Amino acid sequence: MTKKEALSRIENSSMEYLNNDQKRMAIGIINSVPEGESVEGYLDFIFKRTGLGFKFDVAPELAEGWVSILVEKKDKRINLDDKIEELENKLIIGENYEALKNLLITHRGKVDIIYIDPPYNTEAASKDGNSSSKEGHASKFIYKDKFGRNGWLNMMNQRMVLAKKLMSEDGVIFISIDDNEQAYLKVLLDQVFGEHNFISCMNALDNFSGKANDKFISLSSHYILAYAKNKELISKTGFNEVVNNDISFEKKYNKEDSKGNYNLVSFMKTGSKTAHAFREDRAKMWYPILIKESKIDIIKQNEYNAIYDENLKVFDDEYSEKLTKIYEEKGYKVVWPINKKGKKMRWKSNFDGLKQEILNENIVIGKNYSIYTKNRPTEQEIRSNLVYGTPKNNFYMREFSQGTQQLQNLDLDFSNPKSTHLIKYLIGLVKLINKDTKNAIILDFFAGSGTTGQAVMELNKEDNGNRTFILCTNNENEIGTKITYERIYRLIKGKNTEGVVLENAEKDYFKNNLRLFFTKHFDISLTSNNDIEKIKNMAIENIKKLDPKYSGDDLSIYYDLAGLNPYDKEVKKKILRDEENDIN
Repeated sequence: MTKKEALSRIENSSMEYLNNDQKRMAIGIINSVPEGESVEGYLDFIFKRTGLGFKFDVAPELAEGWVSILVEKKDKRINLDDKIEELENKLIIGENYEALKNLLITHRGKVDIIYIDPPYNTEAASKDGNSSSKEGHASKFIYKDKFGRNGWLNMMNQRMVLAKKLMSEDGVIFISIDDNEQAYLKVLLDQVFGEHNFISCMNALDNFSGKANDKFISLSSHYILAYAKNKELISKTGFNEVVNNDISFEKKYNKEDSKGNYNLVSFMKTGSKTAHAFREDRAKMWYPILIKESKIDIIKQNEYNAIYDENLKVFDDEYSEKLTKIYEEKGYKVVWPINKKGKKMRWKSNFDGLKQEILNENIVIGKNYSIYTKNRPTEQEIRSNLVYGTPKNNFYMREFSQGTQQLQNLDLDFSNPKSTHLIKYLIGLVKLINKDTKNAIILDFFAGSGTTGQAVMELNKEDNGNRTFILCTNNENEIGTKITYERIYRLIKGKNTEGVVLENAEKDYFKNNLRLFFTKHFDISLTSNNDIEKIKNMAIENIKKLDPKYSGDDLSIYYDLAGLNPYDKEVKKKILRDEENDIN
């Protein structure tokens, strides 16, 4: 490589690899290389040193002569709304790297929104570079980690590379991640998508009370990293504002002062004996409040102490009457907590509490000298209301914690599922430029329990949208068949795959559709007896089910469909046996 060629490569490097300052420095280094000396080593050094701190394998280890294609499970197809093939939802069960490679053939540059909730680097992921589920079962495939960081990042790296290729030019990807891996993943994503395409690191509060078993800091939220395929393109429109369709907050807290929203509630305790509302239940909350010229005042401390004898446990009503007359003669309206029936009740705070309420300007005089206190929204309510309007990087909705309940309503069980409300919130942020967002293609290649699929169906039902989803998941512990597929089936049909009607699910079922595919492997090495042309035709036949317009003319089965390398021959045999059981 000549100096001129090296300088040209530096000049033509995108901001993703070298910023302007780094380019100037790199040009200086190349210009300083003595004539006749090779510049390749210097150029390699420059690009390695200006990287983001991590180096990843170019790809997971692929096996020569070992391909993975998609095969439809035809008897599992659901189509209740008579959609044409292009608008049918897809579920792919198998290794997601291989599923993404198949999707590249038909959906390169077509996916508008990606949401994933990948495994958070479990023990198995640290050891093997992959995890098949939240329980951390080891995968069958190898991801080398020759740069020292565990294989989890290498596993994520290539999936992100494929995801970027699948994204439309105005596409956006959201990735849920915990605080253990957020920093590492952010660096990886900066490298794949470019720092300039970073949108936000959002903090979704989905467990308001936190995890009870945490010994140091109780975790109550997780991160969501958001990147654009081309941030400059979508910066013209940005994200949608979050619309509040629930006006209960404004109705409930219908007044406002300098401290925020509030409503008025009686300062006098009401209710029955069981509510501990009477003065005998809370003796120290029985005292008068003074009103003069529309202002609140209080009695003296010694006067308060004389109202109730703590030793004898009796009220001195004679003294209370005398105290009332003294203050009435001074022009005060003396208000005791006595209800309309003449029952002696109590206030909601003791004497010191009243002082604090007055200091905070929380006591309000109502009609007929009724005493009210300003009732402020709870932190949960405030955070939930703040989610509306311009999107915030820190947000909360109480519905974010309903993931487990949503699955239980379908008589299914899965650990730590996300709520459909979270995914609907994220999808709702995106404002596509090249098409109506209601027609978006949404991909989740760590589909787990299938929450993304349900979220898309709910959105379509709410706004008459035409969105489609593609879900990819493995089938370790039968997650794909017994959880993901089963969930979508039950949502569409209102019964399980055995025909049992669900009692707890919503009665208004989704009229929708789904096509189920499995990844199937074939040995096409020199020693194999498999008919390569037959396998290629099978691949094309099934790819056309993803995209009926696909011709298959340019399919390179060796490259486009190369599968991941199993550990050894025995594992390879087991994969083939398992797939026969899945598909047949």
